[in-house]
Amino acid sequence: VLDNLPRIDYTSGIAQLLMEPSRTNLIPSSEYFSDYWTAQDASVTDNATTSPEGLVNAAKLIPDSGTGGNRSIGKNFTGLSGVHTFSVFAKAAGHDYIALRMRNPGNSLVMFNLSDGSVENEVSGSDQYVANSAKIESFGNDWYRCSASFDPSESTTVGQLFVSFSTGIDGTETINFDGDGTNGVFVYGAQLEAGDFATSYIPTYGAQDTRNFDDVDHFDTSGLGFGTTCSIYFEGVINEASSLYLRPVTMFGSGFDTSERFLLFGQSFSGGTYTLTSRHNSGGATNGVDKTGLTVGEKVKCVSVFDGTSQKFFVNGSSAGTDTVPAAEVFEYLDLSNIAADQNHTIESLQLYPVALSDAECIALTTL
Repeated sequence: VLDNLPRIDYTSGIAQLLMEPSRTNLIPSSEYFSDYWTAQDASVTDNATTSPEGLVNAAKLIPDSGTGGNRSIGKNFTGLSGVHTFSVFAKAAGHDYIALRMRNPGNSLVMFNLSDGSVENEVSGSDQYVANSAKIESFGNDWYRCSASFDPSESTTVGQLFVSFSTGIDGTETINFDGDGTNGVFVYGAQLEAGDFATSYIPTYGAQDTRNFDDVDHFDTSGLGFGTTCSIYFEGVINEASSLYLRPVTMFGSGFDTSERFLLFGQSFSGGTYTLTSRHNSGGATNGVDKTGLTVGEKVKCVSVFDGTSQKFFVNGSSAGTDTVPAAEVFEYLDLSNIAADQNHTIESLQLYPVALSDAECIALTTL
């Protein structure tokens, strides 16, 4: 749904409320790879298998038989400026590796292992340049979303984007590939967007499409199953606050009762650092966990986990501590309206889980 309302994402196997900035998918045909991409020593079969969407609309890329050569699909782009992120869903179909590439400047590429979910952002060769960042995420049923950010600003007028086959992640990586005409990879949902991280998938069918920024004042979450056990994930940037506190996220109990609420807020701004606090209020009692020494203006990832009697707080890949909760409350309303002094932050992603995530899941989710 491409509007400015929050969306519920079920692709990872659990309901997540997504809050994201506006982005445009610059690839006008995101699912029909044979219509848009130019194949080099490879073939493309559309609608070859079931995609993460649950429909038979994923394509299969098969490298031609033969020795050596760059077996890939590619496309030229003009007028790109600033960091862009290229992403695609991929699944092994007899071949376990795939590479995302952008030419100009150099030949920046990242390789992904579709058997174990690992990524290699280092490639040998004098003309190979690593991407700004890379990420691989599991979407179940052996599907991964592979993404890499590149900066084509130093190019002239044309940049080239490729999905390539690779020989593996072993320190001697290469995109010169020996194909057999049978084994390949499944792909779905290609996306190119301005920005240094991939947002949720924006499907396109013949033209570029834009998702507006997600905006919400008060959002009723009671129908999503958020009870006394839940997890609240925030990813974004907190800048210097003009008041004592900056509150990106508030969740209320029934009836917007200010004495029954969860708060995620920045405080103690001084010398370019601040403290991020996860707090639970109930009946006038207040318990919380602080993470001190965070840098103002830098990205932060955090998750607050409640199990009915206690809360855990994880920030940037590690535990910030635990605390009890004054009382087991049901959070029914999400509030991102903020007061005027609170609006100096950016939400890149907000995810709400109706379960208490494990420590390992929290560490993986919040690692920068």
